[in-house]
Amino acid sequence: MLAMRQKKAVTRELRDRYQRASKKEKTMMLNEFIQLTGYNRCYAGQILKVKKVLGYLNIADKRIKYIAGKKIKRKKKKIYDQDVLAALKEIWKISDYLCSKRLAPFLSEIIPALEKWGKLS
Repeated sequence: MLAMRQKKAVTRELRDRYQRASKKEKTMMLNEFIQLTGYNRCYAGQILKVKKVLGYLNIADKRIKYIAGKKIKRKKKKIYDQDVLAALKEIWKISDYLCSKRLAPFLSEIIPALEKWGKLS
């Protein structure tokens, strides 16, 4: 097993060749890299794909790394407001935490009953 300094040196050396390689070559390189470093396959693929570290920033005692070429996640618009979400959570608890596929057809029956009993408005 390699020391951390040696693993980082191997990673830097292999990264450029990995990004320019064909798919078959990448598979072979990744297999050899995993055997050499002992990294998990998913993690090894991630660190070999990283293009360039732009810099670091400390926020709330956490060091954040800025990387070029990383995907930016877009936030989805919320479908329900807080009142609907609170009611849905209450129904979910009452139904003994059913999964969404089983809860959805059950909603049309339980909502009128809960409104009738005064548990839901």
